[in-house]
Amino acid sequence: MCIRDRAYTLHLTNTGNAADTFDLSLAGNTWVVNLPVSPVALAAGASANVTVNVTIPADALAGADDAVTVTAASQGDPAQEADALLTTTANTVYGLELTPPTAALSGDPGAVVAYTLHLTNTGNVADTFDLSLAGNTWVVNLPVSPVALAAGATANVTVNVTIPADALAGADDAVTVTAASQGDPAQEADAVLTTTANAVDGSRLYPSDAADA
Repeated sequence: MCIRDRAYTLHLTNTGNAADTFDLSLAGNTWVVNLPVSPVALAAGASANVTVNVTIPADALAGADDAVTVTAASQGDPAQEADALLTTTANTVYGLELTPPTAALSGDPGAVVAYTLHLTNTGNVADTFDLSLAGNTWVVNLPVSPVALAAGATANVTVNVTIPADALAGADDAVTVTAASQGDPAQEADAVLTTTANAVDGSRLYPSDAADA
């Protein structure tokens, strides 16, 4: 998850009949909030824009919020002040990682080769991920799909590839495993697994057709 800044623009107006300077202060927030340089000097009746930047934490869950009270106080008469309450909410963010992105193993003909992939929900909300296969000609088995994960959680995904019993030495097959978010189908990740058949030495002894003397 990325850190995102939310920018607010407040309008500070000197409603008095004399030039004044206003101190700006913050209260109540737990997230990081940045104000422009304070104080702000204004002629009578003049206005200035005040930008307030709120940083949403990188680990904020979807729907989490934080409120900050921005106070402007007159230096000419400290009893004259005005407040603005700003509430910032973290948007829902979907994302995932499937690692390693590539892997290669070998095995004897007829053997089952097992890969372990790590599926991580990098979003800030619980999500469910569909798993699919593409490109393979050898038999590949996946665990039950889909996989449900809390925000930030990881699950191991085992992928079993069966090397054909008649595979020649050095023959290989590649399968692309794709994990896709149900919350946002545009969010997906791939892992390409390449399996190679080992060379196996062997011999057979056939009975002779000749009768014993």
